[in-house]
Amino acid sequence: MLLFARHLFSLLFVGAAMADVPSSRVFLEEHCTDCHDAETKKGGLDLTALAWDLEERSSFDEWVKVFDLVSKGEMPPKKKARPEAAATRAFLARIGNELRAFDGKRQAENGRAVLRRLNRVEYERTMQDLLGISTPLAVMLPADTPMHGFDTVAEGLRLSTLQMEKYLEAADRGIDAAIDLGPEPERISKRYFFKDEKGVRANLDKPEGSESEDKDPKKKHKHLMRELPDAIVFFNEGYPYADLRQFGGRPAGTYRIRISGYGYQSKGQSIPMRVYTDNYREKQLIGWFEMPPDQPRVVEFTAKLPAHINLRIEPTNTGVDDKGQNVYYIGAKEFTAPGLALQWVEVDGPILECWPPQSMKNVFGDTPLTKVDDSKKKGDKRVAYEFTPADPKAGATQAIESAGKWRGRSLRETGRGRTRFRQAIPGGHARRFARCAHGAAVPAVSGTAGQARRFRSCLAPLVFSLEHDAG
Repeated sequence: MLLFARHLFSLLFVGAAMADVPSSRVFLEEHCTDCHDAETKKGGLDLTALAWDLEERSSFDEWVKVFDLVSKGEMPPKKKARPEAAATRAFLARIGNELRAFDGKRQAENGRAVLRRLNRVEYERTMQDLLGISTPLAVMLPADTPMHGFDTVAEGLRLSTLQMEKYLEAADRGIDAAIDLGPEPERISKRYFFKDEKGVRANLDKPEGSESEDKDPKKKHKHLMRELPDAIVFFNEGYPYADLRQFGGRPAGTYRIRISGYGYQSKGQSIPMRVYTDNYREKQLIGWFEMPPDQPRVVEFTAKLPAHINLRIEPTNTGVDDKGQNVYYIGAKEFTAPGLALQWVEVDGPILECWPPQSMKNVFGDTPLTKVDDSKKKGDKRVAYEFTPADPKAGATQAIESAGKWRGRSLRETGRGRTRFRQAIPGGHARRFARCAHGAAVPAVSGTAGQARRFRSCLAPLVFSLEHDAG
């Protein structure tokens, strides 16, 4: 009697909650509410309280879940009495048609995906493609909040003031990297040997058993690498690193990199080799290769490298012998664990399609660039090109006057509140600013410090106006 009353009570609620469900109430009452009512609520699902309100996102998602479980045969569970196949098909058809119709209507109105910002990786790739640069930008941006295991879901891609600030900083760095008026970088093609690295020589040339670097009498110096006739063997995945510091100091660009090495003491197994860029703050993986045992392999790849970066190579599955000891306890001479033997690294680049770089055209379009004569550089070799528009004075005047007129019109005619200029720039002021711009054509590129100071003081009223109105 009590069970019957409980079942009847639950039907009252499911009847209310399911009043709008298209002819599916009987199916749910007979096969679902015993386990999914307010009292039992298995799996956290209470069908007696679940309204058929598809406008509510959580309600829509729950009904989709019900549809999926029934269509897969997971509900009702196999231990329970199974509904007739015809009844199941009818239920799925009725509820499925309603769900699909509503979802189709919503997609037609709002699109399949919600408008969202780019995550930090997408932003980096977009900036690199648009500007034609290789500068890493994602590391400057805060981590994106994952939703449902992905970092591309609009719900998780909020935009805080910190993120806005960092995105603007990343944009500045990208534009700075794109604007390069310097001389064409020299292309190098050189082979480097790890036996010549300063850190390698510091460890191997110091006798074993001598005083350690921290001058602790209980610690003695050990060789952490092994020098072979054709290679240097690195055992640890961490320190000492296989850093190629001889390569550091090169400009950004695309480089062709070749590395020769092999697995050492690896018992017939290949040794995975990871290649990173490293600037002492963070490292970025640019290559992963399997190096065969005992036989040298030369791997070749191209990579876009930032400026002033080092290359670091690390082995995988090395550094620990059969007794669980690492090279720090034993020293490289008696160490029997696998290692990575590195012979040389060959670097060719930067590989340039043109100079000035394509990034300049991406930013400035067809504005002509002219090589600066050496006699005008006054000893400053950092600038090798300058912009040479057909009529720079006319262009500067037009830009300043049109900006002033547009800003003034925006405020007076559209009434959209503050703009960078409170009113249109009077003709006399516009001409004064234009004269400053005319005089800046040479000083901004190759003038003296005094000329630059005079230019900045001349523009001070305009800068103040911009900053004051922007605030």
